Amino acid sequence: MTDLETKINKNKEMSWREAGDNVVLTDKLKGKFYKLNETEAMIWKLSDGKRTVVDIVKEVIYKKYSRVKSRKLEANINRIVDNMVKNGFLKLANI
Repeated sequence: MTDLETKINKNKEMSWREAGDNVVLTDKLKGKFYKLNETEAMIWKLSDGKRTVVDIVKEVIYKKYSRVKSRKLEANINRIVDNMVKNGFLKLANI
């Protein structure tokens, strides 16, 4: 699991565009397209190498999902970030 204080950044090798509330990523090296859902898109847009996972949770996600308990929300966001890192969409900025 990614440490909540880890800064995350977009993978610069991916190009992207907005499609409504979603984001479509293009991996030019692999010739693949990926559609991010609304929550993944919010995380993607905020991943600037300056914000930590917990910053992203506090800045936007709490506002959208204010009824969800914070521990559960942090765990869910962390799982999404881990998957996005595993798939090469995001990079850990602290490492």
